[in-house]
Amino acid sequence: MDAYERRKVNATAMWRVLRSWDRMALGKPIDLANHRWKPEDAHRLLFVYAPLLYLRERYPLGCELLEKAIKMHAWRKGWAFELLWHVYKPVIRQATTYDVTLTHFYRVLGRDLRQWKLWSDFVNDFPAKLFRLSGVNRDSLRANPDLLKPFFEWICAERKRRLFSHTTMGVIDLLDSPAKVKQRQTTTAKKVARLANDPQRKELEQRITKTFPELGEIQVTASA
Repeated sequence: MDAYERRKVNATAMWRVLRSWDRMALGKPIDLANHRWKPEDAHRLLFVYAPLLYLRERYPLGCELLEKAIKMHAWRKGWAFELLWHVYKPVIRQATTYDVTLTHFYRVLGRDLRQWKLWSDFVNDFPAKLFRLSGVNRDSLRANPDLLKPFFEWICAERKRRLFSHTTMGVIDLLDSPAKVKQRQTTTAKKVARLANDPQRKELEQRITKTFPELGEIQVTASA
């Protein structure tokens, strides 16, 4: 699936692989509309099932599954920030599964995000300080989902400015003082550098590459 996506997105082929995995793992195909999804399924729904359904233009079912996956996380404090990237991205043309969000489903289905049952809970879960720092008012965002764009763009710009080790601890990276975040990032960057230069790690990578040479064709990018 990774190879199909990285060379040129082939949603049909990726879907075929996914459904084959379902049959192999469960012994039978999943009835996506009526399957009893569990919390441990949320990751696959967020990153694979729902996005692929969007790319295959099966919008109602994909939207339903994405909403279910988000709801599985909605009981935890801080869930809105963690799942923001699954609710909104300012991407017009979805080139990969990672580009697909709930907003894209709602747009193609002619819906307003304010119709989403968790919309108010989503907005309310963000810390008040995040709204003060971003310059976006909570009540204004609740009334106008279009304000997700400046809110999202400020978050991404600030994270890019602060997270020079390319690792994150979540929303506290934006709420803590720049000095505190810099200290934490410096410590993390040193740990990452030590790990990258660890002889045992390099030896393991060489053994893996020798055993699975096809992995050399796939560029792996670390993400926060």
